[in-house]
Amino acid sequence: MKQTLLLIMTIATGVISFGQSQPDHLNIALTNNGVNGCSSGSGAYIGVALRSVGGTYTTIPAAEDFGVILRAPKSDFNLSDAINIVQVNSSLYGGTATSLMTPQAVVDAGDPYLYFPIALNSAAGLNLSALTVNNWSFTFALSFNNPKTPTQINKVVIVDQINNATLSAFVGTTVFSYLNIGDSNQLTNAAFNVLANPVPIATITAGGPLTFCTGKNVLLKANPATGYTYQWKKSGVNIAGAILANYTATVSGIYTVVGSNAAGCSTTSTGTTVLVNPVPIATITAGGLLTFCSGKNVLLKANTGAGYTYQWKKSGFDIAGAIQANYTATLSGVYTVVVTNAVGCSITSAGTTVLVNAVPIATTTAGGPLTFCTGKNVLLRAYPGTGYSYQWKKSGVNIAGAIQANYTATVSGVYTVVVTNAVGCSITSAGTTVLVNPVPIATISAAGPLIFCAAKNVVLKSITGAGYTYQWKKSGIIIAGAILPTYSATTTGFYNVVITNVAGCSTTSNAISVVVNPVPISTITAGGPLTFCAGKNVLLKAYPGPSYTYQWKKAGLIIAGAIQANYTATVSGVYTVVVTNAVGCS
Repeated sequence: MKQTLLLIMTIATGVISFGQSQPDHLNIALTNNGVNGCSSGSGAYIGVALRSVGGTYTTIPAAEDFGVILRAPKSDFNLSDAINIVQVNSSLYGGTATSLMTPQAVVDAGDPYLYFPIALNSAAGLNLSALTVNNWSFTFALSFNNPKTPTQINKVVIVDQINNATLSAFVGTTVFSYLNIGDSNQLTNAAFNVLANPVPIATITAGGPLTFCTGKNVLLKANPATGYTYQWKKSGVNIAGAILANYTATVSGIYTVVGSNAAGCSTTSTGTTVLVNPVPIATITAGGLLTFCSGKNVLLKANTGAGYTYQWKKSGFDIAGAIQANYTATLSGVYTVVVTNAVGCSITSAGTTVLVNAVPIATTTAGGPLTFCTGKNVLLRAYPGTGYSYQWKKSGVNIAGAIQANYTATVSGVYTVVVTNAVGCSITSAGTTVLVNPVPIATISAAGPLIFCAAKNVVLKSITGAGYTYQWKKSGIIIAGAILPTYSATTTGFYNVVITNVAGCSTTSNAISVVVNPVPISTITAGGPLTFCAGKNVLLKAYPGPSYTYQWKKAGLIIAGAIQANYTATVSGVYTVVVTNAVGCS
């Protein structure tokens, strides 16, 4: 078959016009033999088909000179059912015969129709009448070689309700001729101009991915051209104010753009689908105080959701390995969490500020040995700092009143100090162990009187203990060699003993006073010869001393009444005198 493009119009008095049945169909009016229109589209019209001068038949078999085209009003008409029942009666203008035409089914670009080849005599016209079959209404088209105007060969008159027309071949001004079946039932011929304006090109290109996350966008770009105007639509509805060549899409939908050129011709682009995925919720809640002291922490909790993944950040930098819903913060900083959902959309939470205050320095130094004997001490010193306060402890228990930087330890124990700075952060020092060894017991007992006469003595005894050593002193002076638990005092003085145990701890005993009284001088001088004759005597004189008392003896026996300093001996014998002084020493 031969094909060409048709422009279908409705004939009215003095006017040929397009009727528009769909939004994308043409609307062309012919007044005073002029037609302006756009160069693409299709329509459903009753009217005259115009063919360019010199054109060819439309859907007419080449072997036929004449014929009738029957078109259904809708493209879904079942042509195969109709072909066996449709007949077209035709009568010839100026002729006498009536022809019964057998139809041939033809499908032209998806639009079904029936073609009825006929034979007409040289003077004939053709009278067509409408037909209704199975509630479908048909009108007719006539294909013929016009015998009245043989110079206009291959012209077509179509009286048609449904037809598709495209002017893309006729951009610019094209001269058409048409034949009109008028009231006089005569075919008339005329010519007119059709100005077919080009329709704009309407395409959309995306400046980025068409699937993105809430808060992002994509720039949709219509093809630009001089004189074009635009109207963007989402899901078929005009977007208010979206009349520029570009449009920034931020929500899901099918976006189209209607491009119109200066001639008023419009084209709607194909749809561009934008999918905006929701972003997750990203919040942080703290499981405790956000301000705390070094060595403590706070648990930061992100909101959870199915398929969520996490990346924690501190001061804008990723925290390595921090990819769980919770994070334990131990350092100062502004913490955020990036939450990503199952479709890859991410959002960063608001910052949560964590302030970690430094703890003070807590060290102790000792002012002397940490091991010493009872009765001694050691000065413990804490590190001094501005605004520091202190609490000393022994074996973990507060020492009442021990709140200074220094503390004097006098008993065994593990000493620590809790140091608190100006912001209330505390730290406990390492323990300092103080060992206080007990001193031995040092007492002295006397085995006899402490007051006695010269040439006598008293045994002094100290307490004994395993590993004890001793050093006796008299009046504070070490007595050489006196290193036993006992000591015999023979001279007057204050005696004590220093006892040392195995730990090296010593105790000095109390002092014991020993008084050794002197014995009186006991001498005898004779007042004459010690040998004499009976009847004679000799005066024996004892040494005189203050408060002395005397007792004379002969041959060791007391001479009764002989208690004076002198004694007159008259008989032979060995005479002695016992001299006793005031303190009883004889």
